[in-house]
Amino acid sequence: MKIHLYTESFKPYLSGVTVSVDTYARGLAALGHEVTVIAPWYPDFQDDDVYRVLRFPSLGTRLYPGFRLALPVKRGFGKWLRENKPDIIHSHSPYQLGFLARHIAKKMKIPFVYHFHTLFTDYLHFVPLPRFISRPVLIGIIKNFCRRCDLIITPTAIVQNILRQEYGVAQRIEALPTGVDDAAVQKADPQGIREKYGLTQDILLLMYCGRLSKEKNIEFLLKMFQKVSASVPAARLMIVAFGPLEAALKKLAADLKIADRVIFTGRVERARVYDYLKAGDLFVCASKTETQGLVISEAKACGKPAVAIDARGVSQMIENGVDGYLTPDDLAVFSQKVVDLLQAPAELRRLADGAERNAKKSFLNSAITKKLEILYNSLK
Repeated sequence: MKIHLYTESFKPYLSGVTVSVDTYARGLAALGHEVTVIAPWYPDFQDDDVYRVLRFPSLGTRLYPGFRLALPVKRGFGKWLRENKPDIIHSHSPYQLGFLARHIAKKMKIPFVYHFHTLFTDYLHFVPLPRFISRPVLIGIIKNFCRRCDLIITPTAIVQNILRQEYGVAQRIEALPTGVDDAAVQKADPQGIREKYGLTQDILLLMYCGRLSKEKNIEFLLKMFQKVSASVPAARLMIVAFGPLEAALKKLAADLKIADRVIFTGRVERARVYDYLKAGDLFVCASKTETQGLVISEAKACGKPAVAIDARGVSQMIENGVDGYLTPDDLAVFSQKVVDLLQAPAELRRLADGAERNAKKSFLNSAITKKLEILYNSLK
């Protein structure tokens, strides 16, 4: 099949959506499909992938430094599209490129798939309007966008239910998580990371990987670590992330007097993320806005259990007591659970085995992509 993936979030900008699109594209290409990703242009970035990438002119945004919004016009695109008519159009955003994708699908009579990655109502703090105004307007926009879709994909069943019950979407919805590249996990070099940061084998390393932004709730993790380090002196917290709150979070770490035990890595190449995840002992996540918590499945594939706040999408990524623990949104409870695990190496090893086992059962990219291919074929 010829498959066109439209996305506003793509390399070099790193996000869960970027990782998801790249993972799907690689998996579909490996199955022999002709894949093209349509994404915003970034200056000084050269694409080098096993699939084609077509870039649209774009503008930077103040909201997220480094993120660019595409302008849905490109000279010669109509001619190229007629010569490369796809069998499936799959949009990963409802923004400019998403509306363009939907228009093209309707005009050319091509099945249209929308991937609902983001619970947009959890980000209303970015909108300079009262919530009672912005929330129904936003839900109306998403509901209208979904109305013209042949298939909507969500990363978890919980998000599928939210789309049905809170957004009122009536179209066909299927839940499908993003897969993990097992080959990349197997090649990971954790020892190199521990040596780079001077982490001896007696150090117990907590890991977080993601963006340094408000919705990720990193302040909670720093306050948690202050409590944990008081009970477990050998503990360290590594924050594999970058983002607009980096300076403020480093100041908070200093104010909490834990700066000497917290490592901010800054931006890390996507290809090296598994090196970092494998170097840790326990993954921690305090975000309450995830639709799936993709990095949790990646941590599990690296044999790392997780402790996370029990919230929406994350709750389906952790099997409580088997590959990690879910806690209420309570700093003391979360901190104590982390302390208990760090002080119980046999329990930590048991959870690590469960994490790796469950990841292989549920998140191998080859199996996930095959399920996506079946969904595509059901639309013909």
